[in-house]
Amino acid sequence: MSAIPHSEFELCVGAVRDGFERARRWRADNCRACGAPAAPRAARSTRRLELTGRKNVHNLPKALLLILVLAAGGCGVSSNIKRGESLGLDHESAVLFLGVTPAYRVHLLRGDVVNGVWERPTVDTPEVNIIAESGYIFVKVNPTTEAKRLGVSLVFPEGRMFGPCQDSIAPVFTLNPGTISYVGDLQYTFSGAQLRYDYTVDEDKARAFLKANYPNSEVSMTTIPMTPMKVKSTVCNPRTITIPIYMPGPRR
Repeated sequence: MSAIPHSEFELCVGAVRDGFERARRWRADNCRACGAPAAPRAARSTRRLELTGRKNVHNLPKALLLILVLAAGGCGVSSNIKRGESLGLDHESAVLFLGVTPAYRVHLLRGDVVNGVWERPTVDTPEVNIIAESGYIFVKVNPTTEAKRLGVSLVFPEGRMFGPCQDSIAPVFTLNPGTISYVGDLQYTFSGAQLRYDYTVDEDKARAFLKANYPNSEVSMTTIPMTPMKVKSTVCNPRTITIPIYMPGPRR
């Protein structure tokens, strides 16, 4: 199968390593597992944050630290289907089969598609929050529709955070019900401070992965190449907002 290259797509960068680490530690100390009730809070305060970005590297604004509090350890599918496990596919499920190199953590969100534009949700609560295993993401999720598709919302190389800003291009995926939807392979590279990606389709390599790890599943594989789609997003806009910060009260 010939490769289908699509290079020079750029992702906006948020070099916020220190802030990310603070957010991760705050979440570990103060938050519970997804869906668990929050611990009682005794006090509430607010703080105004001035949010700006340096245009030359398209920094994601500091407001995304709030998003990271939700997402750093976050919800979402966090590992591939176990080897040898039955897929149990039906008309209400699909398997996303995506190659990713290097092995960076990625977040996938489901966003509306309006007039050919993928609308990235503001709050990054990922449906898939994963690092590729043996070069691939292989997870069971709900199928997509023409009006609502999965897309790459954030990539985390080397402790930094990158994501698509307004009018940038993001890979968006279509997943058919009852099938393993092979959407191609993403290869991330740095160009200076910018993160870019290429994508290819290699069906022979994908089938070899399935035969080695999920025997006989290759018959359910359908190739649906990803769509590079313009993004509508507000998370990179510089602005001033008020964020409520809940302070833990004394233990009783």
